[in-house]
Amino acid sequence: MESMAFNDVKPACIELSRFAFLPTENFDPNSKDLLGALIKLEGQLSKYQDGSLSTRLADYIFVPISSLLKQKALGDQQTEQIILLLYHLLRLCWSSDGTFPQALAKQLFPLITFLISPDKENKKLKNRASEFKNIAVKTLCQFFKSLKAQPYHYVFFLNEEGSPLFSLGHGITILLDIILENPTESALQIHAIRALRILYHDIIKDGEILSFVLPGNVSTFAKVLCAPGITVHSKVVLEVLSLLGSLLQVVYDDMILEVNLVDKITDLKDLNIEDNMEEEEFGNLGTKVIIEETKFQDLGKNRHRTTSWLRGTSGQVKLALQSFIPKLIQRENKQIEVALAEFVSKLLERCEKSLNNCEVLFIKTLLDLRLDPNYLINNHINVLKNILMDDVNKLNDYVQFENIRKINSLRFAINIISERESNPAWLLEITSKLVACLTYIPMEKQYSLKLRKEKKIAEQNSNIIVSGMKPFDEIRSNTLVSKAEYLPTSEKLIPQVSKEMEVIIQNIINTLGSVLRKENKLETVVDYLLSERVESPVTEKSMTLWTSTQLLVENHVVDTNMDSFINIDGFSPLIKYDTSCFAILEYCNDFFQEITFSLEGQIMDKDRENAICIILNSITLISRIMKDDFESELIDYLYIIIDNLASSSARVREFAQICSLSVADELYDGSVDKLILNNVDYLVESISMRLNSGMINHVSVVLMVICKIAGFQTIQSFKDVIETIFKLLESYHGYSELCLEFFQLFEVILLEMKKEYLVVGDMDSIKRITNERIITSSFKPWGLENIEQALEALKTWETSNIDSQVSDDTFDENEPRNFQEYFDSRLREVDSDDESDVDSTFDKDEDKGANDEEEEEEKQEEKWVSPIPQDAYKIMLQILGYGDRLLTHPSKPLQIQILKVINLMIPMLSTQHNLLLPQTAQIWDGIVDCVVRTDYSIVKASSECLQTLIHYSGDFISKRFCDLWEKLNKESFILRDLKRNNSNDREDQFQVGFHVKFPPVTRDALVSVSNMLLEGISITEMLISETVITDMVYCCLHVLPREKIASNSLVLADIVWSIVN
Repeated sequence: MESMAFNDVKPACIELSRFAFLPTENFDPNSKDLLGALIKLEGQLSKYQDGSLSTRLADYIFVPISSLLKQKALGDQQTEQIILLLYHLLRLCWSSDGTFPQALAKQLFPLITFLISPDKENKKLKNRASEFKNIAVKTLCQFFKSLKAQPYHYVFFLNEEGSPLFSLGHGITILLDIILENPTESALQIHAIRALRILYHDIIKDGEILSFVLPGNVSTFAKVLCAPGITVHSKVVLEVLSLLGSLLQVVYDDMILEVNLVDKITDLKDLNIEDNMEEEEFGNLGTKVIIEETKFQDLGKNRHRTTSWLRGTSGQVKLALQSFIPKLIQRENKQIEVALAEFVSKLLERCEKSLNNCEVLFIKTLLDLRLDPNYLINNHINVLKNILMDDVNKLNDYVQFENIRKINSLRFAINIISERESNPAWLLEITSKLVACLTYIPMEKQYSLKLRKEKKIAEQNSNIIVSGMKPFDEIRSNTLVSKAEYLPTSEKLIPQVSKEMEVIIQNIINTLGSVLRKENKLETVVDYLLSERVESPVTEKSMTLWTSTQLLVENHVVDTNMDSFINIDGFSPLIKYDTSCFAILEYCNDFFQEITFSLEGQIMDKDRENAICIILNSITLISRIMKDDFESELIDYLYIIIDNLASSSARVREFAQICSLSVADELYDGSVDKLILNNVDYLVESISMRLNSGMINHVSVVLMVICKIAGFQTIQSFKDVIETIFKLLESYHGYSELCLEFFQLFEVILLEMKKEYLVVGDMDSIKRITNERIITSSFKPWGLENIEQALEALKTWETSNIDSQVSDDTFDENEPRNFQEYFDSRLREVDSDDESDVDSTFDKDEDKGANDEEEEEEKQEEKWVSPIPQDAYKIMLQILGYGDRLLTHPSKPLQIQILKVINLMIPMLSTQHNLLLPQTAQIWDGIVDCVVRTDYSIVKASSECLQTLIHYSGDFISKRFCDLWEKLNKESFILRDLKRNNSNDREDQFQVGFHVKFPPVTRDALVSVSNMLLEGISITEMLISETVITDMVYCCLHVLPREKIASNSLVLADIVWSIVN
């Protein structure tokens, strides 16, 4: 290898010697040929691995290089190549132990630094290209590596005669300037930092020598880390922290310096006011740092690191640290945070006395990072307490400006102190102060940011509340992880702060609660908070309740790293609960009653909406804390939950649903239905009390929600309440909004009744079972579809009483109109078009004088065939009666709602067909009057209602339908322009159905009227004249397709053809 290498480099060395040994007057420092020879030699050397060549070959190669260096000047490119050649010689020949003589090293180091930068200020170097700087750093780094491998390295830079201290300072300056002046060259910076690390950590190692170069290093690194407008590469930051940390530890090591702390300052010159302002704030003023210098003086040595030096430099170090530590913390880079915590911890451990002025800064840094890798904070508990108290005093500022890190560090500090000390007096003081600050957070931020506005919420009506209620399964999937563990909703309970800030504040209060519980002070604090806020505003009471509740919620997992500090999955319910739970529940009840009374007749505002959400949230948390024991308290708070399920605020309803799910999970296996059904008696009592006390505005919506959730079973328990509602209709029929809510409730009751007793979506089956006489099409006379049905019909006709069919011609106009009277008496005579009688049902009075045969006959006639029980059927009849009477009410929404309810009820009433007919006779005229109104919305609803009534009443309404058409001809506003012209102009007949375009509202009403007419024609087409049918069809053709009309029967098909052709 050696001979091969010699043969490779020999020609290049010979060629280089031709230029190196030229006389000065003939030497061209910028010669291109010289540059080529240098490049050629460098190319040969670059092929070999580190340490692979001998020192003899290095001496041979160095001969022409040394001659070149004796010339007066060299060009920049030539100098760069010579530095690169020296790098290769250091790498190949002088890198192992014993190969690099000390004398050569002392000559070579100044030479290298001079070649890199001939001036002390490095002005020329700063303007050189990055490639040159890379070569310079690489060469200095290799020199330090080679020097490190030599046995004399530890004395190489000692302050003795002949030591290259000047060159050392120059070399360090070169590297520092390269680091500082090249912020975008992170690889170059890292290489230079590592070169300095080898020099400081592996070669010099002596704090006394390093103390000379310390100020320049600290200043440079502070500038690098604080460069304005530049984000320093994270790897550069890590390297700087590592190097600066080791440098400070060596220079300020307490053990080597033999530093002592004196508690009292006796000389004013020892007091530096500026450097001790922070110490004064945290109780450290008066501490004096002294270095024992007499020992060195006795040995006849002059020491650089004296007490004066320490006081001067430690202040500069503190200023430098204060400049870049906050900036590094704000970067929120995990690697940097860990490195910074390690940096501070090592200084706090090894330089505690020397850098005593930085103690507060170090503890604050560890708190802000929420890291204590060496568990040192406990050794500085007094400083920690003072910092904590100062942060508590600034808590409002932290919240106002969303300083999340500071609030996180506050909880970290509380955890540390609570683990260290037992029953400290200061803890109670700081707890009271912190809770007071938290209680006033919303008020402070509202007023400081001028956010105090009485905004009204957008209230929703009862239809939206009931129909828009989210399914409980959806609520559960969005808010629950499992039955036992809830996640808070995305809704904020402290509206003035962000959700993230709210969760952090919540975690602090949870931690405080744990500490107070350990000190047996929790009940005292909670009772004090709740009792102090009796006369406070709503917002303040809300925060008091929220704070008190969160104090009871314990977070068992103390996360010392705080990585998941904002993660709210760590919530764990308490195993046991405090008696404070009862105080909070009682406060919730009183607070809710206060809000309820204040909202009577008023629109809910944001403050009260948020207060109700906090009340519900508190009940949720307390139910989870108390678990099964909450069942004994449930009856007092169930109505609050159910009442808010019917709130006009969507936000309140969501919290109420979460609350009901929580209680159901704890007590009723997750079933909200069971929660309501098992406590329905208490709900009945609560609602009855409110109705009797005149609080009637919200009760109907509450009943709607209860019925919607638990089904019709609950209504059976609310019979007395419904009877009270009927009485209220008698008394308050002039209040349209109240009546509207009641009929919306009736709609929900009917829907749930239908769901309970009937097959949804198959009402035609009811018609077929209970009213075989209805003719649905002229193609199927009497509804018969096959020969078996025809034979059965003939058999039934032979054995039946023909005179039993009902007619409306002989209807008793003096029949009872009161429903109680109706159900307590016998109705014997009922009209029909066939003038026959049918005995009424529901005869509850027994005729003791009747014979057994009559009783048996009566039972047969009164046989109950409807799947709907009689008591539920009676409720329908009562609703129908009040609806009929209120159809004349001037409120348009109420009329439409009543018609909607009647339309829904008719198919259900038809299940007991003999009771439908008298009701048809009773309500017919009222609905017909609505059809001829000028308001098209009412016309539409009433026409749909009449269509249903005709469909299920059958031929009972034949005569009434004929009268209806006459009334429409005379009084209908909507049909006035659609009447048929009796002229024989066939051209006009062809244009029917095409020449008129109606507005949507008009068209919808006309469609409903047309469908109603077609339904009536299907019943009466054999009883009325073709002319009348033609007039009806003519009106229908304007809005309905001719195919749809013609498909109803052959008669209609013929009439449609005659009109359009």
